[in-house]
Amino acid sequence: GTSAGANGGRGQASFFGTQASGDRFVYVLDVSGSMNKGKGRRLRRAVSELLRSIDQLRDDQMFYVLLFASSTRQMFDEESLVPTMLPATKENKACIHEWISQIKATGGTHPQRALHVGPNLSPSAEFFLSDGKFNTPKAVDLFGGDALDAKTVVVRSHPDNIQWKCVL
Repeated sequence: GTSAGANGGRGQASFFGTQASGDRFVYVLDVSGSMNKGKGRRLRRAVSELLRSIDQLRDDQMFYVLLFASSTRQMFDEESLVPTMLPATKENKACIHEWISQIKATGGTHPQRALHVGPNLSPSAEFFLSDGKFNTPKAVDLFGGDALDAKTVVVRSHPDNIQWKCVL
């Protein structure tokens, strides 16, 4: 939802049942090969919820999408070092629908770069969605430990400012 009642005029967003207040939202979405399980049901459900959440934002709210698999893809495959959030206008929502409709799930599960880019956009909240464990050498090198679950990776990345939800 996007009502602005008791939260002092600020907007809201929800993603897979996780609510957050604010006007700036980053979505970090797993598009690794494991999201193809169930004949692609996981990816379709994740994309559907992402678009639903963005579509509920008001024009004066901002959003940015990061996708991760073996590497991180910035929104619209932008390659700038400092990405910029976009207002949730009808035009920008149409653009995200077009871009995300072309996404294919493939590759490994390496969320590290995406989890470091998101906070640099100064979001009110960052929504993180993944279906798996991060047990690659990169996960061990950057976060320590063995097979790391999604919550552990997120908490070790930035424990105080992230809303997270894991779809299994």
